[in-house]
Amino acid sequence: MLSVLGIDRAVLVQSMIHGTNNGVIVDAIAESQGRLKGIALIGENISDAELERLAASGIRGFRANLVAGIGVQFAAAKKLAERVKGLGWHVQFLLDIENFPDLDRILADFPVEVVIDHMGRPDPRRGVNAPGFQALIRLLRSGRGWSKLSAPYRTSTGAFPYTDITPFAQALVAAAPDRLLWGTDWPHVTLDSPMPNDGDLCSQLAVWAPDAHTRQKILVDNPQRLYGFR
Repeated sequence: MLSVLGIDRAVLVQSMIHGTNNGVIVDAIAESQGRLKGIALIGENISDAELERLAASGIRGFRANLVAGIGVQFAAAKKLAERVKGLGWHVQFLLDIENFPDLDRILADFPVEVVIDHMGRPDPRRGVNAPGFQALIRLLRSGRGWSKLSAPYRTSTGAFPYTDITPFAQALVAAAPDRLLWGTDWPHVTLDSPMPNDGDLCSQLAVWAPDAHTRQKILVDNPQRLYGFR
């Protein structure tokens, strides 16, 4: 899929299928000849030795799924963040942004930087001025967080090109282009809506970010900085 889309490097995110056994991702990174990094799922009782092993293998953070309640939740994630700070990791949160209208304040003293998945899964019925989405914008502008421009179909009420999500993506691009990442969300697990075409999703970024220099930041410069690609 990466080769078809013309993508040289990517970040794999551990899914719930394998739980906290990150072996598949670690093996994939090892075989990728530098093309891949990873985000792990870890438990509260993980040892320091295992954290160091994962970091050495190319893992750059861990994920907390607050939507499905998978993996560590917020309080545990904050404690773990203290432990991984020295590894240069960040925490990736999957959440519904309108459940966190003060997200920027909640995360102001978080031990590490955070990545918010899928634009915070915005609610198109509430619009870009909704409190949670505005909190996400403030978080990005503060320099403490990042957001992924990905998976518009997760909360869109329509089919591709998911026009009701476009204003949210464009608002993020306008507010904080240096704090954005793009992702395919492939292979689109646990999806009730029709399976998207990854080529279409890739092309949609040109609608969200028409300026080529901005797309260079989102696709190359920002992920290189966050994930440590060389």
